[in-house]
Amino acid sequence: MLCPNCGQENTNAFGYCTQCQRPLSTAGGAAVMPSLAGSPPRMRSGPKIALVLLGFVLTAAGVYAAFFANRVGISFEEPEQRFARLLREAAGLQPVKHLGSGRERQLDDAVREQYRRLLQQNRDYVAQGKQLDISKLKLLNSAKGFTDPRAEQEGLAQLHALYAAETTHEDKVRGIISDLRQVLENFASSNSEREAMTRGFDTSVIAQIARRQQALATAKAWVDAVEDLHAYTHAHRNAFTESGGRLVFSDPAVRREFHAKAQFQDQKRGELLVQQRLFAQTQKESLDKMGLTTKDINGK
Repeated sequence: MLCPNCGQENTNAFGYCTQCQRPLSTAGGAAVMPSLAGSPPRMRSGPKIALVLLGFVLTAAGVYAAFFANRVGISFEEPEQRFARLLREAAGLQPVKHLGSGRERQLDDAVREQYRRLLQQNRDYVAQGKQLDISKLKLLNSAKGFTDPRAEQEGLAQLHALYAAETTHEDKVRGIISDLRQVLENFASSNSEREAMTRGFDTSVIAQIARRQQALATAKAWVDAVEDLHAYTHAHRNAFTESGGRLVFSDPAVRREFHAKAQFQDQKRGELLVQQRLFAQTQKESLDKMGLTTKDINGK
């Protein structure tokens, strides 16, 4: 929005100009607050994130494919080819093949089963996301949401349900990854091999797990900012009224604090959208390497 006072371009249509610090809009002598620009970012990033985790596990498991090839027989595939095949088999995209020695086949079967679990968890989460009611989310950051306690409560409840689905999904995926680590550990034939394997596995996934935790932290920061803004307006409802879909503030101090919190929330929303784009890009790159598509992983 162009500032009506100095002409500075501002990213938000509310609050104060970044150049001259004057209000960007006024009504009856008081700055007003329209609905925040844009809709809340979709919280259904779980499927994308889960798919990225699948790619991380493939990378880690590939290290151990090479290890076992040296220990128990001749491998007919490169490590990445082998575990991409196992994933495609787990997804039902190609018939199951039994290659190598008996021990290698046992490893294939065990890893394939963990991939099936990951795929099913991802598909269950996608299905759950489609069933969640998000019809009231649009009330958040709106004049109605700030002035109607029931509308505000319904919107926040749905936001909490979406975030709870994210964290529950994360816990289940982490559990499956832990089980995959145990599968690989169980195939070690000595304590030294077991220590080397678990150390290698942990090293290979630690950076990826950190990225996943950062994504969840970013989502939580945005949810907290939404809650904080609504808690502030709830506590200061006598300081503003609704007029034509906008908030008109009678108390300048409340108005300034409101705008500061709204701008902070918008900042957190932008950070979450950046994280979502990064995951989408990483997901596509991981799937392309394995000759898979999102539809293959999410199901029909």
